[in-house]
Amino acid sequence: ALEITGGDAEALRNRADVYLQKGEHEEAAKALACLVETTDEDAERVALYLELGDLYTKELVEHKKAADAYAAALAIEPENRNLLTRLMQTYTATKNYPGLVEVVLQIADLETDTMKVARYYQTAAMINDQELGRPEEAREYYEMAIESDPSLMKSFEALARILTEKGEWEDLAKAYEEMLGRLPADV
Repeated sequence: ALEITGGDAEALRNRADVYLQKGEHEEAAKALACLVETTDEDAERVALYLELGDLYTKELVEHKKAADAYAAALAIEPENRNLLTRLMQTYTATKNYPGLVEVVLQIADLETDTMKVARYYQTAAMINDQELGRPEEAREYYEMAIESDPSLMKSFEALARILTEKGEWEDLAKAYEEMLGRLPADV
């Protein structure tokens, strides 16, 4: 294998392509990492980080390195949904639940459809509730999910369970009153 040093971007690209064709994925990853460092153009850097992340995910099964590559690309393009989705998948595969919540909330912030926003909040709540054991954070996101889409009964039921477990009876009564207030008048 050739030793990868800085230098000509075209030569690095060619090296990476040759390594990929030969199935030498570790060497290809090294070449791509060097290529990223020689590139000043943001769009090209994002594309290279994406390629590197995909290589780490699909061929080398190194999810931590894949997450690092996707995160580096997101530092350049923080609203890139493709990158956010890939990072979300990587965090799911590695059970990086704090990172997953962060990415889910980033996607929710970009979303304009209130029904989808509600589902993202519900997802953040469920991760906090079921995986991280953080009922206070879960409560906050369940409330936000219900506010965005009152038809999410799973969110309301989970919120009611959390309030019951904590013995927060006044908040529980208020949650039921608010939920009843959201019902259509003809119900």
